[in-house]
Amino acid sequence: WLLAVGLRHVHEAPAVPDANAFTEAIELAVDFAAAMNCQRYGQFERINIDPTDYCRMLKDTLMWRELFSIPQVPPIAVATLREAFASVTWPDDALALRREVDVLCSELGRLLRHPVDHRLIPMSATAARSSYPLLWKHAHAPPGTAPPGTVNKSFHEPFSASERTHEEVVFFGTGHGEVLVLPRPLTTAAALRVIFRRVWSLGNKTAGDLVGAVVEKSIALGCRSRRPDAIWENERYRPGPRGREYEIDIATRHTGQLTLFEAKAKVLTGEARSMNFISFLEDYTKSYLSLLEQLVRHHRYLQQGTVPSISPATSDDNRVLKVAVSSLSFGPATDKSLANVLLCSMANAKLEATDDDDENNTIIERFNQKLGEVINGIDHGTERKDGVVNLFAYLLDVFWVDLGELLYLLHRA
Repeated sequence: WLLAVGLRHVHEAPAVPDANAFTEAIELAVDFAAAMNCQRYGQFERINIDPTDYCRMLKDTLMWRELFSIPQVPPIAVATLREAFASVTWPDDALALRREVDVLCSELGRLLRHPVDHRLIPMSATAARSSYPLLWKHAHAPPGTAPPGTVNKSFHEPFSASERTHEEVVFFGTGHGEVLVLPRPLTTAAALRVIFRRVWSLGNKTAGDLVGAVVEKSIALGCRSRRPDAIWENERYRPGPRGREYEIDIATRHTGQLTLFEAKAKVLTGEARSMNFISFLEDYTKSYLSLLEQLVRHHRYLQQGTVPSISPATSDDNRVLKVAVSSLSFGPATDKSLANVLLCSMANAKLEATDDDDENNTIIERFNQKLGEVINGIDHGTERKDGVVNLFAYLLDVFWVDLGELLYLLHRA
């Protein structure tokens, strides 16, 4: 929040540092954040959540995300994404855009060679324009394309996400012949937003398919870099001769361990980030619950031996890791322990609208339906003990990560 406010004034000449003013700004921000009361005091706080607390806890995760976190992507993800963009099939009328995306990734890779991750980096505006012409064209703040002072111009309070324009800016103009560049993980996130925005210019259907393919290919490339014993991409199967065809995005087997990956390009919308809980619930349903429903289904059919290329399962495959991958982070809602207890709290409950808004009712019904499919899938595909399914134990093998996080984990594994 403080960084976003500070970037409104990045074009102004530095004033003489005022220690008291700085201390007061920090104290005010801390007091405001404390008043929001959305920070958990430990990873295992409230390990059991009552269903009546579900909405409040989920909303707190969104509030924490907007107050305390900044979109960031590890720089090591850029090379993998560039290779993925080059590997997938593009529409015939988009080959010029394909070349443009490759050049943007190349320029970003060169920009990220500086080793600074903890402060702003000054750079000559002339040198930046010359060295990174495409990034300059598509991701440059004033004074290059607008008068100084337009970055985050209308941004004040932390939950007005649509006014936070700096998240797609790479070069911050100062009006003094130089630009400032944010630390590498923040610059990477901003530049990738610009690159994917260029891809989305193809139109929703075409771009949606292309972005989905790039995310899946990036996961596969990351997995292949670890040299698993076996890997399957876009593996299709039918549970029966007349059954519907399903597809596993990525599956790997290594030293007996089977891991399933499902990915979606769905990100948090501006409405959700502005603390519209119904919009957040819709995004959560379309991302995590949809991914989890697919993973649960694949696991169940693998146990039944109806995925010929991966079955028959061995005793080592009894424990199958299931990884849901979003293109960008949903914040603390993805924390493993919190994600699990939130799901467990609603296992025998459902949400109900408190008004007659048809759109809200539809979103809530979709949430209940998708949650029911997840719970029923686990119920029918898990051994019972004393007549009961241990949902928490099942979820120990479920992970929800964003793409940058996954690529970083695979890089460091």
